[in-house]
Amino acid sequence: MQWFAMVFRLIPMVTKLMTIAEQAFDDIPESGPQKKQLVMEAVKAVFDAIIGASTGGQQETWKKIEPVVSSIIDAICDFIFPKEDAK
Repeated sequence: MQWFAMVFRLIPMVTKLMTIAEQAFDDIPESGPQKKQLVMEAVKAVFDAIIGASTGGQQETWKKIEPVVSSIIDAICDFIFPKEDAK
């Protein structure tokens, strides 16, 4: 269950990365998928650094938390940028 605690510790970093992605793609309409990819790759890069510096089950941990991080990004985006209901 350590991976669960790790996910919660990543939330502030993911939120900051989302802000950076918003600024980087500010002038590009419909760039949501690119923003998410940027954030996911940045989080993965952090994990790759951890994996390179240590031994153990980090690879397996990333496989567990990757979909959760993706869902967190989606949830934060849905909260910050709610989709308008179709009329």
